[in-house]
Amino acid sequence: MGYNHPVLLEATQSDVLKRMLATRLGLGFAPPMEHREFVQRAFLDVAPKGMDRISTAMCGTCSVEAAFKMALICHA
Repeated sequence: MGYNHPVLLEATQSDVLKRMLATRLGLGFAPPMEHREFVQRAFLDVAPKGMDRISTAMCGTCSVEAAFKMALICHA
């Protein structure tokens, strides 16, 4: 989506996002109740057609770690 996307910039002003960033949700273990709505609004509403699920991560390293974890969980 690139940097400075208006929807993402607006979302960064919310207390929910600040709490999520501070607690580093990773794979979403015990996320706040607002997490699903937040992700839906911020990402899936502007995602490419056919993309219906995402997972958030704080950095590239976290993204790779999460991808391996999700693959292993799906395989188990």
